[in-house]
Amino acid sequence: MLQDTKSDFTVAVSLAPASRTAATYNGTLVSLAGYHSAAVVFSTGDLASGTATPTIQESANGTSGWADIAADRLNCTLAAVSANSTLVIGLTDIGNTTAGITKKFVRATIVVAGGSGTLCSAYVIRSNAQHNPAGGSSTILIG
Repeated sequence: MLQDTKSDFTVAVSLAPASRTAATYNGTLVSLAGYHSAAVVFSTGDLASGTATPTIQESANGTSGWADIAADRLNCTLAAVSANSTLVIGLTDIGNTTAGITKKFVRATIVVAGGSGTLCSAYVIRSNAQHNPAGGSSTILIG
């Protein structure tokens, strides 16, 4: 069997790349069903003198009950993102009902303060699928 990295993960867009003004932006929901690990990748371009502060939220049903994931359940520290940078946050222990990511859906959120042309995006990379290959496409939009 041919082995390659592409078959081990799928990527879903939570926040599409866009120029953003001061506000809170909630990303598209992404299902973690069928995966044992995931990471959220936040990316910024020119912040145009603004700031971008990311969070990751989870929900049991994907429509309500969205809540920030506690820092002790993330593998990295969420902090304001610098211009032209990437921040990767690991989601730990997916499906572990006592210590990890316990909900089926996640979404990225970004709070933009100041500036007028703040560029930012977020992607959820799901890996360690219950069944490989993980997906037929490396990019999957879920919403």
